[in-house]
Amino acid sequence: MRLSYSLSSFKWLWLFAILVACFHGQASYGQSREQVDVYYKPIAPLLRLNQASQTLAKNLDSLTTTVRFSRSTVSTEFDRDIDFGATHRRTVINANGIIFQLDAVSRNGHIIALAAATTELGADSIKQKNVLLQSCDTASVLQFVANRNAFYQSRKTLPDFFVELQANELYALTCGDSSPKTSRYLQIEDLARHNQVSILAEWLASIHCETQAYAVTGFDMIKSKRKILLQQQLLIKHIKQRNAVLVTCAGCLAGLKRTIY
Repeated sequence: MRLSYSLSSFKWLWLFAILVACFHGQASYGQSREQVDVYYKPIAPLLRLNQASQTLAKNLDSLTTTVRFSRSTVSTEFDRDIDFGATHRRTVINANGIIFQLDAVSRNGHIIALAAATTELGADSIKQKNVLLQSCDTASVLQFVANRNAFYQSRKTLPDFFVELQANELYALTCGDSSPKTSRYLQIEDLARHNQVSILAEWLASIHCETQAYAVTGFDMIKSKRKILLQQQLLIKHIKQRNAVLVTCAGCLAGLKRTIY
C-alpha cells in the first residue's frame, strides 16, 4: 500500500508537533502548590539550622537515590565567601521539572541561615517564584549583618539579608547570539555617564556578589574619568581580592560559574 502526503499535510503535522511541545514545556512551569508540596516534602526535613554544612550537602546530594525523583538532578550552583567568615552555598534541585533553589549560609562549618524557594526562568536572570522557607540563628545573622553594615557603611536589616541572599541574577554585560549588551549593562553605562554614585554605592554593599560586581563595573567606568571616594576604592579593592565565584554568561551560554578578577 502506497502512502502519499501533500505539502499541506506535512505543514499541519509540523504545526501540531510544535503545539504539543509548547504545551508540554509550559506544564513544567505552571506547577500547582500541591505539586510543589509533594516534591518539597522530602527536602524540608533536611533543612535544619546548626547542622554541619557538609552534612546538608551530602544529604541533598543523596536525594536522587533515596527519593528517586523522576528526571531529577541536584547541583551546587556555588559555594562562596560573603565576608566575615561566612560562606554562601546555593543548591539547585530539579525535581521532575520543578526547580528548587536552596540557600545556606555557614560560619565555622555550621549553618546559621537557610532559605528555600521555587524559581522560574526570566529574561536576564532566574526569578524567584515562591518562597518556601526563611530561617536563621537570629543572633548569629544579626551579628553578621551588623559587621557588614559597619564595613560597607550600609543599613541592611534581617529582611534585606534574606532578599539579597535569595537574589538570583547573572553577571552579564553581554549575553546571547552576537553578544548584545544586556539591559543591566546599559543601565550601568547610564549611571556612570550621569555620575549616579549613590545607586552604585548601594549595589556595592549588597550581599549578592553579582550585584556587587555590577557596582564595581560602574565605578571602574566612573574612575576612568573622575575620582571616587577613598572608602569606595577600598571596598572595590576588597571585592576584587575576595574574587567570589559568579554566575555569568558568555555568548549563548548562560549560567557559567567563574571568577572575573
